[in-house]
Amino acid sequence: MYLDNRSKTLFQEVIKNPNITNKQLEVKYKLSRYQISYSFQKVNEWLKWKNYPEVKRSKNGKFILEPELTTLFSEKETRDPSVEYLPSENERANLILLMLLTAKEELSLAHFTTKIQVSKNTILRDLKVAQKLLPAETTVTYSRASGYQLAGSEWELRKVLTQVVSSVKEMFRGEHYFLSYSGIEQAQLMEIRRTLEEAEAIMQIKFTYEQIELLPYLLSVMFLRIRDRRLIDTAFQIDEKSLSDTREYHITDILLEKTGPVPEQERLFITLQLLTTNIFSGEILTERLTEDLEKVVLTCLDLFEKKALVSLKNKHILIEKLLLHLKPAYYRIKYQMNLEDNLYEKFNQEFEALNFIVKEAFAPLARFIGHEIPAGEIFFISLFIGSDMIPQNDIYHQQKRAIVLCPSGVTFSKIMENILVKLFPEIHFYPTISVREYAFFKAEVDIVFSSIPLKDAENVFVVQPFISDIEKTQLRQHVLERLFGMSNQLTSMDKIMDIVERNADISDESAIREGIIDILSANTATKENRRVKKVYLHDLITEENIMICDDVKNYQEAIRLASQPLLLQQAITANYVKTMINNHNFYDPYIIIGEGIAIPHAMPNAGVNRLAMSLLVVKNGVYFSETEQVHFIIVIAPVDKEQHIEALYQIVHLAENDTMLANLLKNVTKAKIMQTIDQLIIREDE
Repeated sequence: MYLDNRSKTLFQEVIKNPNITNKQLEVKYKLSRYQISYSFQKVNEWLKWKNYPEVKRSKNGKFILEPELTTLFSEKETRDPSVEYLPSENERANLILLMLLTAKEELSLAHFTTKIQVSKNTILRDLKVAQKLLPAETTVTYSRASGYQLAGSEWELRKVLTQVVSSVKEMFRGEHYFLSYSGIEQAQLMEIRRTLEEAEAIMQIKFTYEQIELLPYLLSVMFLRIRDRRLIDTAFQIDEKSLSDTREYHITDILLEKTGPVPEQERLFITLQLLTTNIFSGEILTERLTEDLEKVVLTCLDLFEKKALVSLKNKHILIEKLLLHLKPAYYRIKYQMNLEDNLYEKFNQEFEALNFIVKEAFAPLARFIGHEIPAGEIFFISLFIGSDMIPQNDIYHQQKRAIVLCPSGVTFSKIMENILVKLFPEIHFYPTISVREYAFFKAEVDIVFSSIPLKDAENVFVVQPFISDIEKTQLRQHVLERLFGMSNQLTSMDKIMDIVERNADISDESAIREGIIDILSANTATKENRRVKKVYLHDLITEENIMICDDVKNYQEAIRLASQPLLLQQAITANYVKTMINNHNFYDPYIIIGEGIAIPHAMPNAGVNRLAMSLLVVKNGVYFSETEQVHFIIVIAPVDKEQHIEALYQIVHLAENDTMLANLLKNVTKAKIMQTIDQLIIREDE
């Protein structure tokens, strides 16, 4: 976790001058009270993450600093810049692991205390933390003869290596610590970087900014272990056939040219590192795996359309984007290469409704890979599909033009793009590209959104993939002011807060600020930018739309009977009912979900006048296929790709709950049905 430049500057100012007032900070740095308050929230989050005491404020607004903070972060001109930063406990643990992974001699406590410059007791505590960072299959061992070592299979240690090197690289002055603690020369990193750039040209791809930065560090440590004959066990089952036809496999010839002969297992492992590395763009590769993967993805998307009642436009473009993500994901899942499912939890729950449907629709992909698709990967697939369902205004010749740049790969760029397209409907967005590709981008743009600062670029707004509602509001106000000269209402908010503070006692300042921001942003938001209210099952199925009977002749009669309430309300036409019946395939009943629910539907242009649903309960059941009997028939009349998704998610959730369905059939009544539907509602304000 990093501090942004503004927060870092303000923190350093307060460290140097603890008596400085908020007003003086406003004047000196030309910032609002809100901006300063928000920056110190960030500072405290960062300090908490580092296990340091937070910056506190007295009742009269003065800054209160613990002596430890002053000691740690005071700037002293005489201090050696190489030791200005004191690593946190977790960082020290990762540095110890890096030393163990790259050791050329036995390591004792003295080695660690001398290098890290802390006491023996601190090192002993750090060794315990290091052990907690390791997977169960590996451990830190000690003997008088061999000193401290990492024990475990080389395969498991390589996975540890990936995590440790990534963590050290992310530290403040990470390159300095990596070189100092590993003993690897910077020239070697530069040589590997040049080789990877050659590989990019050969493979016709672009590694993400972050990966082209990280790979030299990872590969340099791997090469060191290979030279020391710390090799992957030949018994480890890497499927050689699935890797040997990839372009990445042949790139290892270039990478290993100066290393000398290496066992085939090592070459396959390095190939795996390249295959699991995110790429931002490139030609769709023509290997056997990619061809098979493309067929499976097409099957999954067809199944998704049927289950979600939508028609995806430009499906071939969506497949290309998905393949860029899924090719490395395939190898990550197959070989369980440090999957980080917690990433998707940082994003809001906007695509939660899609996840259930996507998981079912992409079951063929799970069978193809041979492993269950983790929740994090399901989320990212939902993200791609959900983003594709967001309409983008095609009339842009008079609109302001923007572009989104991201170093983290196609997945996180999609998150940023999705947020920004919704936040700025008045702006046309060019297709997202990588930071490195932007140097060659020729089209004119009015504004650039990037997740990292850019040198020598105008109108750049730095945006992280995961931002809060307050940050979205602040970003929107600043961008509109820059592009259209609209007044920044965050300044007005500060003026309002000044008046409130002078005339009232405040118990929760942050809550008041958030409320004012919500009000001010609602006044200026465009109609398209206002959040669309989610429609739940409770909103669509009322007692008037429910019918209950003992028996029906067949599925055709069931669909006609279930449609009656919607026909009477003129929500649908007779042609829509006819189309639903004609669409149903008795021998391939995709409209059946779970054990007892059918969801007949058709496309909106078949005769939908408004979004609507109705429910028929057949107590004794009706066959919708040769073997599957259905008790609940829910007619769905969608008007677009999005509005029915939340309700559909609730139907899927109900279909997965056998106990709830069984209880519902016992002495079924309309009131009991409505009570069950109410139990499914999870509103945002709860």
